Amino acid sequence: VLSMYRTCLLGWHEIYEKRLNGTLPDPKSYPVRTAINGQVCVQTFPTLNVSKSGFVSSCKGEVWLDPKVVPSEQDFKPYQYADSEGMAKESGLMVVLGAGNQGGLVLCDTLYGLFTRNCVVYLKLHALRNYMEPLIRSLLEPLIRRGFVGVEPHTTNERAAALVHHPLVTAVHLTGGKETHDGIVWGFDPKEQERNKRNNTPLLMAEMTSELGAVSPWIVVPANYTKAELMSQAGMVAAVIHNNASCNCNAPKVIVLSDSWEQKNEFLEIVEKTLADNILPIPYYPGCAQRWQKFRDQYPNAKIVDSQTGMGVEERRLSKPLLSEKALLLPHLYIDLEVDLTTEAGRQAASQEYAFRNEPFCPVYTVARLQHTETLEAFCQTATTLCNDYVFGSLSGSVTVKQELQSTEAVQKLIADLKYGAIGVNFWGGICYTFAEGKSGAYPGESLANVESGIGFINNLLGIAGMQKCVWTSPIISMAQ
Repeated sequence: VLSMYRTCLLGWHEIYEKRLNGTLPDPKSYPVRTAINGQVCVQTFPTLNVSKSGFVSSCKGEVWLDPKVVPSEQDFKPYQYADSEGMAKESGLMVVLGAGNQGGLVLCDTLYGLFTRNCVVYLKLHALRNYMEPLIRSLLEPLIRRGFVGVEPHTTNERAAALVHHPLVTAVHLTGGKETHDGIVWGFDPKEQERNKRNNTPLLMAEMTSELGAVSPWIVVPANYTKAELMSQAGMVAAVIHNNASCNCNAPKVIVLSDSWEQKNEFLEIVEKTLADNILPIPYYPGCAQRWQKFRDQYPNAKIVDSQTGMGVEERRLSKPLLSEKALLLPHLYIDLEVDLTTEAGRQAASQEYAFRNEPFCPVYTVARLQHTETLEAFCQTATTLCNDYVFGSLSGSVTVKQELQSTEAVQKLIADLKYGAIGVNFWGGICYTFAEGKSGAYPGESLANVESGIGFINNLLGIAGMQKCVWTSPIISMAQ
């Protein structure tokens, strides 16, 4: 929590100091290129000093810009703070509905509301994070004392509803799930919600921005990988699946690979062994066990990947998590699917696949083995179609690809055509949340009535208009390994 907050705060401090002193980098100093699809891409990471150290210092980050806003390289202009998407021209009161799964998010979202949206912020904590109130009050004390920030713990849903619907509130930012979003905007009663959507009569009068869920893919481009490369990439996939009991909106949920790739089983065995060699994560988030069981019921032949450490509930002396009925552990559930998008029957099956349309938010991962993808071109095109058209959400995705293939037309089109707000190349796409010179949020284009991963984004410390997505590229063997 403190590390994430410190990084976020240092970025804001540095950019404000540069703006005040007139020392922002020359716009011409940013490397600009035109991608294979004609889109303007700008390398903005690393720009800030806080970005130039640590295990990510060997990476680069680009922002990809909307052609309607920035049609050519000459049209790129940073520091458009009054006109950039997400930059408020007028101040107001924003209610931030804090996330329950990661404590640091509430602090970063509060800074976003203050310094990007130019709002006074009232933070309502998630019930799981009420214990953080004293810490947050201590960290934000100067802002609270001056009346720029208010904070309260979760008490009741009725109290939360009163906050977001208060007439003084001009904006609401939610980090949570689609059901919560739709309930706030359209009403929690199913009939009322359907009626309000049909008539386009939202209950919420304030502007709504959000970062919601997704079935996040991890695409493995077929190639001849070294043992070290396989260990690095498959180990990273396993680590992120394991993290936080997989209760992260950008945790990899579908591993996409070619069924004809010779190293597929070796890659998947590393993922499985890494998970089995570690103790099971604690499924503390409300509803974990129920969601896990739904996937188990849908896929009764799915493989159970249990911990081989012998460290269970009794051995670890686990107590009951907050809002849970008892202490328990859930093994990882491994779902293996063959996907054929070359036939009408295969496309119909993919469109109805439960694992593609439902975010587990629990220790479940799916492998999608793409059929008839013997060539690099066929695989990249099929993987793009699967992710864009059949898999729920647009928050983030990840791609494993050897460096010598990154310049090929097929891989360039893959990266260009994927419609995700953040894409990690040889790294977890969720790292883009810390990409202060980029963005974190869904791919633009979702609507209040048909939301999946959310509307709007945070970060954008450089004031760049028209950002569609950011792409983070790492060496295939990362310093983080």
